[in-house]
Amino acid sequence: MPTRFLILLILLPAIVLGVGSVQQLVAQNPSAAGNSNAPFVMPKVVDPPPFDPIKAASFIEGFGFNADEARATMLVERPLSAPAELPLLTAQATSVAPELLDPAPEPVYQPQRSPDVFYADDLAWTWQVLPDGLLYKSYMAGTRESRLSAALMHDTKRGWVLDGVLGGRAGILRFGSPTATGAEGWQLDAEAAAFLRMNPEEAWDVDSADFRFGFPLTYRRGAWQWKTGYYHLSSHVGDEFLVRNPGFQRINYVRDSLFAGLGYFPIEDLRLYGEIGWAFNTDGGAEPLEFQFGGDYSPAFDNGLRGAPFAAVNVHLREEVDFGGGVNVMAGWQWRGPISNSTLRAGIRYYNGKTTQYAFFNRNEELIGFGFWYDY
Repeated sequence: MPTRFLILLILLPAIVLGVGSVQQLVAQNPSAAGNSNAPFVMPKVVDPPPFDPIKAASFIEGFGFNADEARATMLVERPLSAPAELPLLTAQATSVAPELLDPAPEPVYQPQRSPDVFYADDLAWTWQVLPDGLLYKSYMAGTRESRLSAALMHDTKRGWVLDGVLGGRAGILRFGSPTATGAEGWQLDAEAAAFLRMNPEEAWDVDSADFRFGFPLTYRRGAWQWKTGYYHLSSHVGDEFLVRNPGFQRINYVRDSLFAGLGYFPIEDLRLYGEIGWAFNTDGGAEPLEFQFGGDYSPAFDNGLRGAPFAAVNVHLREEVDFGGGVNVMAGWQWRGPISNSTLRAGIRYYNGKTTQYAFFNRNEELIGFGFWYDY
């Protein structure tokens, strides 16, 4: 840049401000312009005129400099005294390159993601101890699922019985989404329950009880769910039953079993499933293999106090009865927790096949009645 141009650029603001001040002084003292004896009036202090790079560039052009170069220089190297509201020159008004005139793009917010979080489909999978809800819920019509229930049933051969379940199931550890409804990921559960058969016609004596505990490992992604794990089951005859039936030959039915199950939701309110179990330790007439399959219709979301209908069917086949077994059908009304995703159901139940009390595993029974079921 020529030296004379730099000197002129430095002196230019002072020249412009000085000329403006003289003009204002003359305007405020008109008598002083034609009469040297006129009294001097103290000028009114006013703010200096704003620095205009367009006019300054035209002024510089009169000294033989390039006006476009002057505009670009003053745009990039504007003096510190220049006001912040200087107008920006457009590409049409000057030959300055457009990239010098475009405003800076607005910053785009980028959320900070934790390094210990796995993201799938924009949902965060995290490690959770004692998570909310289950990824693979119990089969609604399954006869050996850990839950809370009571059903008063009529046996066509033996009269009235009360089938009750005192148990529960909960998540221990999850790597997945942190919600109860629509959760995905991996989860380890713990379950335990006592399955009671009580006789209301004999002072509510306990005829038999099966005890179960297990540890399912479950996984869910989209419409599919899987589970595998271990459970122990043992059956016991009630003392009162043995007193009433002194000739009964007591057995010690035991299963230590590994299992694997698969579920699929063709629609979000309907699940179809199948499961296989293999017992590596058996006693009391139990055999290794068992199969079960069925379907659950259960509205997937909370319906408030009015609830919604449900229906379920389960078929359970066991090797110890030559792969016979039983069919359990249920239908009624359910209520679903909006946060816990647990369900409370009331309805009718029909069962036909080999007894669900394994202390009498080879006995046939046909039951129909009404009950309540709470699933975690």
